[in-house]
Amino acid sequence: MTDSVNSRELVLAILLAVTKDGIYSHVAISDVLTKYQYLEKQERSFITRVSVWIANTCFAYDELVEYIGTENQLVGAVALGVPDEEPASRPRKQLENVLEYR
Repeated sequence: MTDSVNSRELVLAILLAVTKDGIYSHVAISDVLTKYQYLEKQERSFITRVSVWIANTCFAYDELVEYIGTENQLVGAVALGVPDEEPASRPRKQLENVLEYR
């Protein structure tokens, strides 16, 4: 039996923890997802994506509003651009070192 949970309320709880309590977004998201482990994968993904997208906007809200030059309320931002650098590929483990046949 599962309790009825409104995923939007969970997102709001995460955002309040980030903005009001100063908790890092990844910690707040992890806390909620741990508490509600029984949620379907799609619901958990929705909570994570919405929370991360909005929380990242909240993290630099003042700087974003100043840069954009608006007095309107900012509810989201998407970063677009070209990377400053092209780091070398990370080394990969050999398949036989990570795979075990039984």
